[in-house]
Amino acid sequence: MANVDGSVRVIAWLAKKKTEKNTDDSRTSITSLRIGLASGSQGPFTFLAKGTRMDRPSINTLLKERCPTGSQVVMSPSAYMTDETYLKLIPVFAKGIRSMDVIKDHPDWWMTITCDGFGSHIIDKAVELFAKHKIQIVKEEGDTSQVNQSHDQDVAKKDKNCMRGNLELVRRKLGKKVDQWSLTALAIDAQLKVSAEDWARSHKRVNTKPSCRVNFKDWTKQLDDRGVLVSGEKFFEKRTSLLDAMPACWTNLSAEHRHEVLTLIRGVCEVAAMCGDKVEWTKDIVCALARCVKLEEAHKLRACCLAALEDPSVIAHDDGSVTVHEDGTASTSTNVEAQVEAEAQVEEEAQVEKKVAREPTEDPAPASKKNIQDFFHWKPQHLMDSHLKDKHDSEAQDELFNHMTNCTAQSVWNANKSQALEPSPHLDANVSEDQKQLLCPSCKNVLMGCILCDVKGKGAANKLAKRWLDTISGDVASCARCLNSAKRLKQTQEANQLVATAAEVSADVASERAAQKAKATEKKEATIEKKMEAQAKEAAKKATLMPQLQLLMEHFIAGRKRIEDSVALPRATHQHILKHRCNLKPNGWTKLTKQQLCEEIAAAFETAKAVTAL
Repeated sequence: MANVDGSVRVIAWLAKKKTEKNTDDSRTSITSLRIGLASGSQGPFTFLAKGTRMDRPSINTLLKERCPTGSQVVMSPSAYMTDETYLKLIPVFAKGIRSMDVIKDHPDWWMTITCDGFGSHIIDKAVELFAKHKIQIVKEEGDTSQVNQSHDQDVAKKDKNCMRGNLELVRRKLGKKVDQWSLTALAIDAQLKVSAEDWARSHKRVNTKPSCRVNFKDWTKQLDDRGVLVSGEKFFEKRTSLLDAMPACWTNLSAEHRHEVLTLIRGVCEVAAMCGDKVEWTKDIVCALARCVKLEEAHKLRACCLAALEDPSVIAHDDGSVTVHEDGTASTSTNVEAQVEAEAQVEEEAQVEKKVAREPTEDPAPASKKNIQDFFHWKPQHLMDSHLKDKHDSEAQDELFNHMTNCTAQSVWNANKSQALEPSPHLDANVSEDQKQLLCPSCKNVLMGCILCDVKGKGAANKLAKRWLDTISGDVASCARCLNSAKRLKQTQEANQLVATAAEVSADVASERAAQKAKATEKKEATIEKKMEAQAKEAAKKATLMPQLQLLMEHFIAGRKRIEDSVALPRATHQHILKHRCNLKPNGWTKLTKQQLCEEIAAAFETAKAVTAL
C-alpha cells in the first residue's frame, strides 16, 4: 500500500518468501533548477531534458499557465547541466527572477542568489550575464550546502516526498516506462506543492531570513552545538598558512626566484596604479615570468602574488627567514645572517656538550626504578603534575586517563570473573551485562584483540582534502565569495588578459617552431636532392670512364704487365682506377700520393686474384 505522502506499507502473501516494490522501472532522468526567496515566493522553474528540440505543447502550456514567469525547458545532450546549457538558460531565467513579486517593483535594486561551487555555476560568462540583470551570485563555502543552502532543507524533502507520491500514481495509470516529459509534468506538480512557509522555514534554518537572522558568532555557536562544525575544524585547525594551497609551480621555486617573480608583478601593478590605468600584461612580462615556470603556468603566478600579499609566509616558508611585521609587511634575513646564526648555535651546543662531559655522571638506577614505580602506580607523579598544572589540557588528561584505565585492567586481569567490575555507585550509572563483560576482559580476550589489531593494521587513514588556489582572486578556491562583484569582475578581466597574452606568446612559439621545422624539412629535402644529383653525376662519369679504364687494365689483368708498372700513369688515373674499377675509397684516399695509390691498387688486385682462385 503506497500513500500519497510517500510512506509505503507492504501487504504481502505469507507464503511468498520475498516481496519487493518496483521502483526502478525507468532510468530516464531530468535536471531541475529553481530558486525561492526568504519571503516564500517561488522563482522560475527550469528543466533540462535530453534532445535537441522541445516538441511538447502540453509542457509549454503547463509552463505558461501554472508555473512562475520565466519557467522553461532547455534541451541538452544528456539532460545534465553543462556550461553551454547554463549559458543558454540564464537570459530567460534571470528575466524571470527580476519579474518576481517585490523584485519587479525595484528594478534598480540588486538582489543576491547563493549557489554551490558546481563548475557551471561559477564560470565567468555566466556571472557576467547575471550582473547585467543586477543579480549578485554568492558561492557558498565548499562542502557546506547542508547548512548554507536553503533548498537542501525542508524544500528538497518536500519535493522528493511529493515526487514519490506522483510516481506511484502514474506507474499504475500508464502501465509503461515513464519518459522524460512525464517526469517534467510530475516535477512541475510536485514543485508547485511547495508552500511559502516551506521556503521561509528553510531560509530560517540556514540563517538567511532577515526577520529572524542572528549574527555570525551566534550562528556558528548554534552549528557547533549541533556538531556541524567538527569536520570544518579538522579541515582548518592544522592549517595556519596558505602554503598547502599554493600550486606546484610556486612551491618548486627557490626563495630567490619567488622574490624575483613578486618584484616583477608588483612593478607591473605599480606602473598601472601610477598611470591610473588597468594592469597591462605584455609579451615581455609573460616571457620574463616564463623564465621561472612553464609558459602555460605563468598566469598562476599572478594569483600566487596575491596570496603572498595576504600571507607572506608562503614566500620563504622553508628556511624560516620570514619575519612578519605589525603593518603586514614581511622581511627576510640574508644568507650571511642565517649562516652566522647557525654557526653560533652549533658553537653553543658544542660548549654545552663539553660542560656535560666534565660533570660526573649520576647513577641511572634511581631513574629506572622511578619509571617502574610510575608504571605500576595508579597516579604517577609526572602525569599528575602535568594534569594539575593545566586541567584544561586535553592531551594531559587523555594520557592520565589512559594510564589509569590500563593500570586498573592490569590489576584485575586474573580476578574472579563472577565479580563484576562496575563504576562507582556515586556516578549512579546503569551498566548492562554486556558492558560488565567488556569492562572486565580476560587474558584470552586481550591476546585475541592484540592479534587482530596486528593482522588488521592501523586501517584507512583519513586525509584532509587538498586546497587549491583560485587563479582570479588569489584566495582558496573553496572559500565563499561573491562571483560577480565589481572587484571580482575587474580581476577576471585582468586574469583573462594575462591568459590571452600567454596564449599569444605560446602561439608565437608554436609558429616559430613550425617555421623552424619547415625550414629543417626543406633543408633536408634539398640535401637529399643534392645527394641524388651528385650520385647521378658520379654514375654518368663512371659510365664514361669505365670503357677507357677497362681497356687500360687489360694488360695488367692478362699479366702482360706488372701492376707495379702502373706508377708511370698519372695520379688522377690511379684515383679513377681505385674508385671506379676497384670500387674502393680508403680513408683519406683523395690525399694519397701516387705511390700510395699504386700500393692500394696492387693490394686490391691481389685480393681479387685470391677470390678468383677460390
